[in-house]
Amino acid sequence: MFEELREYFLHNMRDLQTEEIHAWFINSDGALIHQRMDIASQRGSAALSPRDLFRLAYENQAVALVLAHNHPNGDCTPSWIDEDFTSMIHKYGKDCEAFLLDHFVVGDGFVYSFAERKFIMLSSEMDEQGMPSGKERKNV
Repeated sequence: MFEELREYFLHNMRDLQTEEIHAWFINSDGALIHQRMDIASQRGSAALSPRDLFRLAYENQAVALVLAHNHPNGDCTPSWIDEDFTSMIHKYGKDCEAFLLDHFVVGDGFVYSFAERKFIMLSSEMDEQGMPSGKERKNV
């Protein structure tokens, strides 16, 4: 699933001239159940608040999410802001049982994966397909 997502994001986001952030919400069967996209703010960077992310996760009974955003300058190296945001979403996701599976940063022909670089560690909570093990979304 992750290689397909990587290719999808690379193909669809690499040539964007403004920064966008995409959030994909996934159910316990590994199916995409909702997606959200925000465009760059006036400051030039995209911002999707953690509150909005987890509200949408609960509303859609998602057990996992995948984030992706592009860097219009073509460099897929994450900034410290990207790292802080990813760390915060990862922590909140574990607390809320809507796990962050990966966050991709798309550049010109390259994609950085936080999960691949071991920035996001969920292995003890994941099944063989990379989905949260035995987790059903709780209705809150």
